[in-house]
Amino acid sequence: MGNFRDCTIFDTVGNVRNAEPQECVGLEQLAVWEQPAVEKRLLDTFMGRPNDTAELLKVRLR
Repeated sequence: MGNFRDCTIFDTVGNVRNAEPQECVGLEQLAVWEQPAVEKRLLDTFMGRPNDTAELLKVRLR
């Protein structure tokens, strides 16, 4: 697990910026997803369910 004070935000058009930890709360960590996990995440989204893996990757302040 990384340093929660070292936050970087990547947006959908490729911009990158440093951020305060409070800005990262609720966002997920950068990750690479295997095909079955992507399929499950999409199915969970379409069915209105939280995805366990996505929830684990969300940033939280302890």
